Amino acid sequence: MVDVEGLRIVLADTTTQRFHAGTMQRAGGQIIEAAADATRLDIPTFVTAHHYPMPLSVPHFWPPGLPAQEAEPFFSRLAQACTPTGAARPSAFYTSGHTHRHRLYQRSGIVCTEVGSPKDYPGTWAGYIVYETGITQVVRRVGAPDVLGWTDFSGGAAMGLWRLWSPGLRSHRCFHHCWNPGN
Repeated sequence: MVDVEGLRIVLADTTTQRFHAGTMQRAGGQIIEAAADATRLDIPTFVTAHHYPMPLSVPHFWPPGLPAQEAEPFFSRLAQACTPTGAARPSAFYTSGHTHRHRLYQRSGIVCTEVGSPKDYPGTWAGYIVYETGITQVVRRVGAPDVLGWTDFSGGAAMGLWRLWSPGLRSHRCFHHCWNPGN
């Protein structure tokens, strides 16, 4: 956990020893405590982890993330911890990798993103700009010609479908999310 001006950043280890799927069993309680404390300090929480929350109890694409039976109660508790009294929505943001593609969605009212990888097509990484009123995610593409050769080649994975699957929608890569009024 790191506090910067106007934001609490929580790094979560969701890895397991033998499987691709993740877990919140070790880190979940500590994340909730850190988020509740940040809410008392009137600052939003930014959680970053390797695994995305799966919406279904069984994986419907590869690689698997946090099992839904863990993710659902975790995000519900995180939303409660990050919703200031009288606020309409939680002041939290969750981002992950693992899938090496770009997606934007919500779990229990918390904005969640999956971010691409510099080593796989399209060769991207995300940066964040924090404002008093919200947070902006900006995705950049690696631009070195020798690297672009590799990332373009890796777009041919999964019978060429990776080139369509991984970039996601532009609105899932670069966007602004507003915190609750007063945060």
